[in-house]
Amino acid sequence: MARSKLTFETLLMHAAGELPGERAAELEQHLAASPQDAARLAHLRELIAAMRTDDSVAPSRQILERAYALFKPRRLEVAAPWWETLARVVAACVFDSRLQPTLAGFRGGDDGFQLAYESQVADVDLQCEPTAASHDVWRVMGQITLKQERPAQLTLVARGEAQIVQAEPDEFGVFTLQTSAGAYEILVRVGDQVVTLGQIELS
Repeated sequence: MARSKLTFETLLMHAAGELPGERAAELEQHLAASPQDAARLAHLRELIAAMRTDDSVAPSRQILERAYALFKPRRLEVAAPWWETLARVVAACVFDSRLQPTLAGFRGGDDGFQLAYESQVADVDLQCEPTAASHDVWRVMGQITLKQERPAQLTLVARGEAQIVQAEPDEFGVFTLQTSAGAYEILVRVGDQVVTLGQIELS
């Protein structure tokens, strides 16, 4: 029986003994190969047994504990995001245009800025600029130069938020993306490693 076809109603009918013989046999074959569904069936059978207890007789402590356990919310196991599980490589910032002195006679530009990073896995050049005078939306462009021939992915993870923005570089490592203003951690995934460029403020 395909996992997608096994519904809660089917399990419930089988637990209550109401599933036709042929379908019940088919389901039993599936349960033999699926411990998770077999456990679900066992829980349903325990619940039905508890509900069928004679109301004139107080249920035993064991039955009560089983019923409480069946209705107790289960903690869902949430897989950690890939940037928390891969080996991290910290890149060094080797250039920040915001730290460069302004030439005499030129007005200092405070809209956009450029950054350059180096690591043993990849070098990354970034250009960040607002798309409007309000600075609410920013464009991040750049290029990833890999030290080895492996695909890469650039990801911006908003600090303290669930916002994640990703860009897939082209064959030359060039990428571009747009995101809202905020504080971001910049990550470059390269194979089974993640190069962290630290955090930037887009504001």
